[in-house]
Amino acid sequence: MFFYILRRLISVVLMLVVISITTFLIFYAGPTDPARLTCAKNCTAATIEGNRKALGFDKPIAVQYTSFLKGLVRDRDFPDDPELKKTHPENVTTCSAPCLGYSFLRNNEVTAMVKEALPFTVSRATGAFGIWIPVGVRGACSAALKQAS
Repeated sequence: MFFYILRRLISVVLMLVVISITTFLIFYAGPTDPARLTCAKNCTAATIEGNRKALGFDKPIAVQYTSFLKGLVRDRDFPDDPELKKTHPENVTTCSAPCLGYSFLRNNEVTAMVKEALPFTVSRATGAFGIWIPVGVRGACSAALKQAS
């Protein structure tokens, strides 16, 4: 029994890692550059490059992913540029753990936005579950009564 539980716990951890890597890579598969989204319509190449450096998008994907994982267990600063932290500490925002990221468009932590939307999401999921159970049970009973027809 112990080894069964151990195997299940290992599979849960591996599944969480695979899901987080997949989600992280989907972010890079998008057609728009996230650094471009942080400035207005009249972006220059220098502004976009500065935003990319300030946001940490100039670093390799593996480094960005490890920073994301570290943010889940400890505080993380945004923008993730050590030079900017030294020269303009007033522009640095600290995201408390667990930190899912920071939205520069909304000037808010992603964790706070998820917490804000959670009651609405739970109510929608509960309503869907309340509709799904009677419909699903009725459909299953109908299918069981009309076997091979």
